[in-house]
Parts: sequence; structure tokens; C-alpha cells
Amino acid sequence: MRKFIIFSLFLFLAAGVSAQSFFKPLPKLHKYSLSSTDTTTKTGATQNAIRPIVNVASYSVPGNQILTGAGVSYQHLVYDAVSQKWNSTWSINALGWYQSSLTGTAPQLFAYGVAVGLLNNLVLIGGAYNGKQIVATIGIGVSLNN
Repeated sequence: MRKFIIFSLFLFLAAGVSAQSFFKPLPKLHKYSLSSTDTTTKTGATQNAIRPIVNVASYSVPGNQILTGAGVSYQHLVYDAVSQKWNSTWSINALGWYQSSLTGTAPQLFAYGVAVGLLNNLVLIGGAYNGKQIVATIGIGVSLNN
């Protein structure tokens, strides 16, 4: 039963994600036209995609620690015709971090957890577990969509 539930979750996730190479940039939408003078572009196009993400720096509370890491992100993307780029409205991220104390008193550890990305994954808010405690994190991320 447990395997069936896990398989069902993966199947549900795969049904909502566009097939695309993980590391290649997402393709730009091409202009469509009925005449040679029509330059309209499909705006408001959306898609869900699994993409890599980098967490440049996060701060954890409690513990006064800084984290940096990378992971995988399930993103809801909206196409911006002006910049011709895909922008992430929201995302759910599974991340692995290298954690270091700012005071130098705690040992350096690896942590893992989840974060929610907002503002094209510029802001990442979530939680991490380092094997000893659960900490809240807030940080700066870089979305690797374009």
C-alpha cells in the first residue's frame, strides 16, 4: 500500500509537469502571426516545471547560523512577453544546505529541508533539519529558469 501511495504521488506530480531537460533553459514562446505585420506574443502562458535552484545565503533561527546550498524546485511559471522570460510565481523547494555558525561556537553541519519560494525565487522561507534540531530559515535564492 505504501509503494502504491508513493507511486501515485509521483504519477500525479509527473502529470502536471512539462517534459523538459532538467538543466536546459526553458524555451521562449515564439510569436505567432496571421499576417506578417502581427507581432503579438502569447502572454499569460503558464506551466509547472521541476527545475534546479540555488540558495545563495539563508539565515537560521535559532542558532545564529548561515546556510548555503542547492536543490530541486517544483515551480509554477508564468511567461513574461516583455522580458521574454519565464518567472516563478511560487515554488516548493527541497534543499540541501551547508550550515555554519556565525559565532564560531557550533560545529559546521549539513542540513536538509523544504522552503517556499516567492518573487521569482528571490525570497526563500522554510525549515531545515541538521540532525539535531529543526530551524526556521529565510534567505535569497537564484532560480535557474533562463
